Amino acid sequence: MKSLIGSLAVLAVVAVAASPAIGAEGTISRAQFTSAVLDREPVDEITSIDSSTGSVFFFTEFRNFEGTSASHRWVYNGEVKFELSFKIRGSRWRVYSQKTLPKEWLGDWRVEVVSEDGTVLETHDLKHAVADSGSGSDASSDSGSGSDSSSDSGSGSDSSSSSDSGSGG
Repeated sequence: MKSLIGSLAVLAVVAVAASPAIGAEGTISRAQFTSAVLDREPVDEITSIDSSTGSVFFFTEFRNFEGTSASHRWVYNGEVKFELSFKIRGSRWRVYSQKTLPKEWLGDWRVEVVSEDGTVLETHDLKHAVADSGSGSDASSDSGSGSDSSSDSGSGSDSSSSSDSGSGG
């Protein structure tokens, strides 16, 4: 009987030690605000925009989240203004969302990257300020209008998304 109990205890320790390898955690290798996304890559990294900029993008690259979903949650003054979910279909998966920021909604914005179970994986902050009448913002949009970037969601100028599996490591 002692032999059986000892064997079961060893088996239980082996099962506990092996469980982390079974459910390997994914990582977010990049997450950032950007003024545009070209060829599925952010063109820059920004932390503020001025009110003359029509829209801003948030880009995330997921590693080893295949078969799950995640979302970008856009928060202004503590209130969720927009949330977009993505199905992650590859071991390396790049996604972005776009938000047009009304000139009246100045202040601090936050994007939360949220897992399918509701866990906030990362947060990133953006300052939306009054346009400077002088030299302009260091984070102005390439397009100027903020509404001419491509979208595969068909949801209009307020938001858009794109995803792909990417190539290579």
